[in-house]
Amino acid sequence: MGTNVGAVAVTAAGAIIASPAVLAGVVFRNSHATNAGVFRIYDNTSAATGTVLFVASLAAGAHVHHTYPGLGVQASKGLFLEITGSATVEGSVQIA
Repeated sequence: MGTNVGAVAVTAAGAIIASPAVLAGVVFRNSHATNAGVFRIYDNTSAATGTVLFVASLAAGAHVHHTYPGLGVQASKGLFLEITGSATVEGSVQIA
């Protein structure tokens, strides 16, 4: 029997979900026209600290689609997105 996965839309840095969750996948596009950036998801709810669960460096207009194998990655606190540089994001995070 499979695990149900839901998607949470992401349009800016900050808290994605403020409770324990399983990170099943990520779909991000750097929607900025000229600036690159680094996208990090932490096991945390309110700050860019804690265990890094995902990281990608994206050029302007680039995208990433990553699915975790098996049941995903457990986040015991929640999920927080940090974006460094002047990049902007559109996409979603899949949570099981």
